[in-house]
Amino acid sequence: MSKIKIINALVLTMDRRNRILNNITIMIENDKIVDISRTADDNSKQRSEKRDDIDVIDASGMIVMPGLVNCHVHTVQTLFRGVASDGLGLLPWLQEYIYPMESVMDREEVYVSSLLGYAELIRSGTTTCADMQSVRYTDKAFQAAEQIGIRATIAKSMMDHEESVPESLLEDTSDSIRESERLIKQWNNIDNGRLRCMFGPRFIQGCTTKLLKEIAEIMNVEDAGIHIHAAENLQDIENDMRRYKKRSIEILDELGIVGPKSILAHCVHLSDAEFNILSKQEANIVHCPSSNLKLASGICPVPRLLENRINVTIGADGAACNDNLDLFKDMKLAALLSRISKGSETFTTSAMDILESATKAGAKALGLSDRIGSIEVGKKADLVLVSLCNPETTPLFNIPNQLVYATDGHNVDTVIIDGKIVLKNRKLTQIKETDLISDSQSMAKRIAEKSGIDRKIVDFNS
Repeated sequence: MSKIKIINALVLTMDRRNRILNNITIMIENDKIVDISRTADDNSKQRSEKRDDIDVIDASGMIVMPGLVNCHVHTVQTLFRGVASDGLGLLPWLQEYIYPMESVMDREEVYVSSLLGYAELIRSGTTTCADMQSVRYTDKAFQAAEQIGIRATIAKSMMDHEESVPESLLEDTSDSIRESERLIKQWNNIDNGRLRCMFGPRFIQGCTTKLLKEIAEIMNVEDAGIHIHAAENLQDIENDMRRYKKRSIEILDELGIVGPKSILAHCVHLSDAEFNILSKQEANIVHCPSSNLKLASGICPVPRLLENRINVTIGADGAACNDNLDLFKDMKLAALLSRISKGSETFTTSAMDILESATKAGAKALGLSDRIGSIEVGKKADLVLVSLCNPETTPLFNIPNQLVYATDGHNVDTVIIDGKIVLKNRKLTQIKETDLISDSQSMAKRIAEKSGIDRKIVDFNS
């Protein structure tokens, strides 16, 4: 039995009352939190060490919080970081850079890109992610997540609409569904439930009506949800209107896609009718502020979504349109954008609302509320220790404000996932970072060359 004892902790519980507890000891056995109590006086001077088969972590000067839940990311695109030109909108960005590079990736490149993404997520405090991959080699993403220790719900991207998808990524409808079902059967709830699988129809334009309908039918009997982009960009919506004579959320609802088991990424442009649909169907929205700003897609109306009791989560999207996966940075942007959003005249978001979106709301969207999202006895030991004894985080008047507005991933010291220490003193424990960085540089160069993208990798040694 593995045991971890965290002492002298200032704890942001994110429980029902969002309690903040001081001078706390958290006891972990195997993958679960088994006790939360006051740190005894004789423990107050202990240092982080291993004793009697227990890893003792002194959390003095740090806040212990639930691991962040990133509900929309494309780790398959991590090797595309910084490649696209500024000033592009969503569809040109996809067509000129993302599709050409995704289409030439081999198995090993998918593995390394995913591993690099998961490494960045863990180093910046994310313990759980909903990851949409490309159309091929999704097994390699699962293998990368399995190795590094992240909690991940992974979806194979599904695209079968020949009018909108390049031939290099176009799938046969039956083959796409068959492969997704195989992945679900092989990987869903693997490794103590840490790895899970979803359907991933990429977006309405990339999918036939047949594909979307069949996925909705299968979802009703399978223990798997749906991860899809929706209402991200005005051109996107115009194309959906031209094809279906309806707006994006109306289309998805009619096809049976919108519901508690669906994750709808972006939802920037919504009509009154669509707000009603999302509320009635208890859908989950992923706010991706960095991506929406960089691609000039618009501002998600978060205050109005929350006012309508719609579950709003946060996602970093991909490194190709962010250009990092640090959810602390997206929390800050989400908080700032909500202050100027015209989505509601009466509802304003607080720093605690944003923290809820990045923890409890994300857990709910993934069907994991009983396991993660808060620090409580009986829940999974997915914890992040954030150092607050730094010039940029001093003084400490308001913990939620400090975490949302003053903190970023570089303040993350230790990360525990499923009861295992996967980051200690800012060093990943399951992989060798220097080898990953070297492999990533060479593979990014190779992908760019194969795809014909006119970009040069900077070689530090030249």
